[in-house]
Amino acid sequence: MARLQAALAAQQAGRIAEAIAIYDTVIASNPGLFDAWHMRGVAHFQLLAFDAAERDVRRALEIEPALDAARRNLALCGKVRHDLCL
Repeated sequence: MARLQAALAAQQAGRIAEAIAIYDTVIASNPGLFDAWHMRGVAHFQLLAFDAAERDVRRALEIEPALDAARRNLALCGKVRHDLCL
C-alpha cells in the first residue's frame, strides 16, 4: 500500500507521469486492485489521454462494478471528450 500512497501523493502534487509509472508497478504486482486501476485512469484523464483513461476506469469497474465514483469518472471522461470535439 505504500506504493499506492506514493502514486496518489505524486498525482496530487501534479507529477502525473510519475504517478502513472508508480501505478504501473502497483498494477503489475496486484492486478486486481481497484484503486490502482481507477486512479491511473484519473491520472490519464488529467493528461487528456482519454482512451487510456477509459480503459483503466473500465477495468476498475470490472473489478468493483458497484462503485459509483468510477462510474461518474467514466461518464465525465466521455463528456469531456465530447465537449472537446465540438
